[in-house]
Amino acid sequence: MSTILYSPSTGAFYDTAFNSPAQIPGDVKQISHETHAELINAQGDGYQIVPGEDGLPTLQAPKPPSEAELRRRALFERDGYLRTATLRMEPLQDAIDLGEATKAEKDAMVEWKRYRLALNRIEQVEGFPTDFEWPQPPQA
Repeated sequence: MSTILYSPSTGAFYDTAFNSPAQIPGDVKQISHETHAELINAQGDGYQIVPGEDGLPTLQAPKPPSEAELRRRALFERDGYLRTATLRMEPLQDAIDLGEATKAEKDAMVEWKRYRLALNRIEQVEGFPTDFEWPQPPQA
């Protein structure tokens, strides 16, 4: 059975089944396989593994996202909504361009344009990017 070791100086884990003694720093502390699995799984929730005062690995809660990160995320989400709107609008525009659009298709195109415009102006909405509501797409 292998042994899991943690080095506070490198912040890395070492497994005696894979790492030779020459690869393992001198400041390692042994931890259980269960503890190692818990630490690794917590990283998926945004926690960071850092050395504690005793040199053993401990979890540090994730920092809340910065305003810049929230803005980046919101704009990424907006761009997805814009792509979807464009996909919905293209066949309507085709019907209009060919002179074959029904009144319902023309009306739908206007609603999709309003929606896309609202998405494009989302940065101007009060509370963006932390506390705001997304515009709702037109009903199909």
